[in-house]
Amino acid sequence: MSFSSTKLKRADVQNALDGNDADGGFTDITGATATYAVVDEDEIITLASSVDIVITLPPAGGPSQPGRRLTFINYSTNHAVSASANVVPIGGGAAGTALVGNTDGAKVTVKSDGTHWRAIA
Repeated sequence: MSFSSTKLKRADVQNALDGNDADGGFTDITGATATYAVVDEDEIITLASSVDIVITLPPAGGPSQPGRRLTFINYSTNHAVSASANVVPIGGGAAGTALVGNTDGAKVTVKSDGTHWRAIA
């Protein structure tokens, strides 16, 4: 299993807490500590668990999904994986289940292209 991730920057969290996002609106932050299903209101999902977390992403081709971005921030040393093989890594290739690496502070943003969730940052 391979992961692409970056270290969490303090400014990223502060901007989210201040409600500053790309659209100038409020950013919803959700915490997940176990198996978690993404809901329509989710934008940033923080992950903290003593075991690997399984994330159920909505279908990338769903009515309101194309273009949607989700950011996952890991605050543990456990992996986060998608429940389905629907995540394309940053470097491209086949869709798999790898979502966020097992490093405290690892972060990934995925964007729906209408078929898959593509890691973009």
